[in-house]
Amino acid sequence: MLVGEVAPKANEEIEKAILYCLLTDQKKVKLHKATILADDFYMIRHQLIYKVIKWLDDTNQDVDIITIGTTLEKKGKLIDAGGRSYLVDIASLHAVTSSIKTYIKELKKLSKLRKEKTLCQKLESAIDNENEDDIRNLKNDFVKIDTSFLENKPKDLVEVLEEWKVDYDNPKSKIPTGLIKLDGILNGGFAKGTLTSLAGASATGKSILCLQFALEAAKNDYKVLYFNLEMSVNQFAPRVISSVLGVRPYEVNMRTMKYDDKVRKEYDVLSAISIKTVFDYVSTDEIYSQGYLMAMETGLDFIVVDYIAMLTDKVGRSELEKEKELVLRLKNIAKRLSVPVLTPIALNKQASKIKDKEVDMEDMYGSVYQAYTVDNALTLVRNKFEKEGKLYVSKQRDGGVGNVDIMFDENKLLFNQVDKIHIYDDK
Repeated sequence: MLVGEVAPKANEEIEKAILYCLLTDQKKVKLHKATILADDFYMIRHQLIYKVIKWLDDTNQDVDIITIGTTLEKKGKLIDAGGRSYLVDIASLHAVTSSIKTYIKELKKLSKLRKEKTLCQKLESAIDNENEDDIRNLKNDFVKIDTSFLENKPKDLVEVLEEWKVDYDNPKSKIPTGLIKLDGILNGGFAKGTLTSLAGASATGKSILCLQFALEAAKNDYKVLYFNLEMSVNQFAPRVISSVLGVRPYEVNMRTMKYDDKVRKEYDVLSAISIKTVFDYVSTDEIYSQGYLMAMETGLDFIVVDYIAMLTDKVGRSELEKEKELVLRLKNIAKRLSVPVLTPIALNKQASKIKDKEVDMEDMYGSVYQAYTVDNALTLVRNKFEKEGKLYVSKQRDGGVGNVDIMFDENKLLFNQVDKIHIYDDK
């Protein structure tokens, strides 16, 4: 038996979710109709509905359940498509949690598997019959399938602009940091599909600031996936309790009466935080797999990897080569999952001695390559024995640079901004 014979057929919920997205936002029809084919849908009723949606948009008509139902009725296909009640059911879905691009990717994947299964069965028959012409043609058909399902197809400029406008019109397309002045420099926060590095010397608070950004995102109903590769559960949980409930770290560790009362009364606040945390060592492949699954199941908005040097990828002959490859892989994850990825990195020895002045990009990082490959470069400059510090935005692909004065609150394990702010034109 060939492998293609055990390929999964389809996912009805994903097909319905895509139709829902197209029904409720005609901009998405224009953006994705060149990518989605009718036979990518396994269910006949979904093929019929999609064909009408695409035809209505091609002929500059409104896409809504009334027009779709009327068109299907005129073509004598309304009953085959499930009737008007089925259209209403699709338009009333409430369980759509991921972006349409995530659903389309899974739809195309299953469609490809079905077509490969059909070709496998034909190839098996051609081999049994020793039909060389059919075998040769079927091999070419396999190549055509692989080509037609390439993820990195060139996009027309109009597609690029339409995709950009969808995010531009969405007020939640960026993840706010919670530091208002920093968000001002970042034009609203961390953008989708970008890789941000947070550099700093040892013990300056990089992990604390990453957790702070993650908690702020969760507080604003963003779905966060946090890879905590340095700490155990027993080390990580007290930090969350201190940051969220305002309980001093020593009260958490010593289990004082105040700590017990606070946690007991506000446990629902802690349990409502929408952060999924991974503590095991992982590779970038596992990060992508976990992120993809979370995007499909509950939705995914933000990934934090604390930190890059702890990833288990076996790449490169030297630390520099490994670092270069890991940066590229994390950046690719951000682009493929269309979420911002944040990772702290260690400053080199020279930059670690810098207290409170501007530094060159090359001085901030372990390598020039890392500095110029990330989309956003943040640097935390603070003496571990002092509360005051600065957070530099040394690079931003879609905006200016600058720095924000911050103050560390050791009682809550949080950084707060202070009144001073410095912004520079990136030119």
